[in-house]
Amino acid sequence: MSDAPIQTLRLAFFGQSGSGKTSLVSSYFGYQQRHAFEQKHGYRLSAVDTREGNLLLRNYYGMQDGAFPVPTVARSSHFHFDLRVSKLSRPALRLEWIDYPGGWWGHEPADEEERQRQRACIKSLLTAQVGFLIVDGAQFQKDGLSYLRELLRDFTGEVKRWQRVISAESGLHQTVIEEWVIALTKADQFPLDYTAEKFCREVITGAVEELNELGKALHGEPRSFGTRYMLLSAAQAEQGNRQRVQTVDKTIGLELIAPAALLLPLSRLAKQRQEYNPRSDLPWWQRIFITAAEVVSGGDLQKRVGPRYSPLVALIQLIGTLTNIDAQKKADALLQKKAQAVQEGDALKATAIVMKEQLTSKSAQQAFFVSQDDE
Repeated sequence: MSDAPIQTLRLAFFGQSGSGKTSLVSSYFGYQQRHAFEQKHGYRLSAVDTREGNLLLRNYYGMQDGAFPVPTVARSSHFHFDLRVSKLSRPALRLEWIDYPGGWWGHEPADEEERQRQRACIKSLLTAQVGFLIVDGAQFQKDGLSYLRELLRDFTGEVKRWQRVISAESGLHQTVIEEWVIALTKADQFPLDYTAEKFCREVITGAVEELNELGKALHGEPRSFGTRYMLLSAAQAEQGNRQRVQTVDKTIGLELIAPAALLLPLSRLAKQRQEYNPRSDLPWWQRIFITAAEVVSGGDLQKRVGPRYSPLVALIQLIGTLTNIDAQKKADALLQKKAQAVQEGDALKATAIVMKEQLTSKSAQQAFFVSQDDE
């Protein structure tokens, strides 16, 4: 397994200008560069292109000095990271982070050059496996459901624009991204007991019609949208001045982004075994693991997950086979398996264990939630 090809996870982030996407990716990379992070979690990120890494580190160091980075307005950004398990030289997972600029929402390109950039970005989204729709926590606190409904309506309009661009070239309606997470940024501004499950309740209670319209726009037919929720915070803002960073040491949910994205294909597999009913007393993530493992062990996995997820098949399969280890009760067993994988030079297995460790952590239970409709 040491020579297994690198698995590729492509994530796309969408949010209005100022919603915190640039801060998010800068803190995501910068925070996971720190020695203390690697000591605690057993892995770190490295930039495939050091120029990309230096750009993000410049933003991150600026945040350490109190300044949020300047938002991206009309140019998409692609960043590439390798996830490296400690003591292993070769990575098993590569992340591609696609940042769709908020300045394009509801605005026609200023010139042909920008129009071409936008088309190229939209076409690249066809390879993304998971999309994150960013809800600006500060705006949500200020304007509540009126802001949320407007955001969903605006994004529905943007999705329809994508379809016009794609249909003009292929003549077909294509689902740009199939799996989605609604992510609340600036979550540090909410009470300490605020959870992704509470966020889910607020969104579904107040904006179900807008969610349904967005699902229809994405898929070209009535389909659900809004079953996965996450809390994120790239930094903690000053109490008296939300435009200044107080600290970057108290992030929320950043280390869950990749593991949560990898859980979604497993959730897709779980839906294929609706007749299988795992123990109802287990937490939702454990039920997904158990149900998906039934499919993973049944073979024909490549066909079941579809071509979009084929670059992740080996990692999905390994995560599924870890179902028999309940990390909340048998953390030592999981650590032993990871140590063995590192000793054997099996980066893929070690990475799968790292992903499950994050999903079963206490922070995951607060910052990530999959609603019952998705189980």
